[in-house]
Amino acid sequence: MENYYKNYCLKNKEKLSLKKQEYYEKNKEKISLYAKKHYQKNKGKKQTYNKKYREENKEKFIGYREKNKEKLNLRALKILYGITLLEYNKILESQNGVCAICKNTESIIDNRTNKIRNLAVDHDHKTNKIRGLLCVRCNLLLGKAQDKIELLNNAINYLKQNEVIE
Repeated sequence: MENYYKNYCLKNKEKLSLKKQEYYEKNKEKISLYAKKHYQKNKGKKQTYNKKYREENKEKFIGYREKNKEKLNLRALKILYGITLLEYNKILESQNGVCAICKNTESIIDNRTNKIRNLAVDHDHKTNKIRGLLCVRCNLLLGKAQDKIELLNNAINYLKQNEVIE
């Protein structure tokens, strides 16, 4: 029986692939919802397994990252922010290659690659709308302030009131 199924699948690979695609297109939302629920239910197990696997196969992951850095960066931009590298580069060009807040280029070195990091994509966490590109320091500044304008204004006022005159 097992051999029959295997042979059937091999002979009808294209037909089965089309059926699978059709099913996916018809049930996209249902499949996505199931996947999200399954992930949430098994999140801890999956994270533990992944961590252990990465530790046991460090060389494999380091080599993969080095070989596929561009591909991974493109994927991360698309997944996290919904933009392409071309769109990222347009934003970077519109900011003249500098941080939108401090107007400096990035200076923080990535521990894994020993190269200067790219500017981070800053986005509104409620709407996911991209606001601009920031250096690590400015991105952390906004993150620590939880994007609260009042808190940042209070910090500015504090600095002004306690300005040291030399």
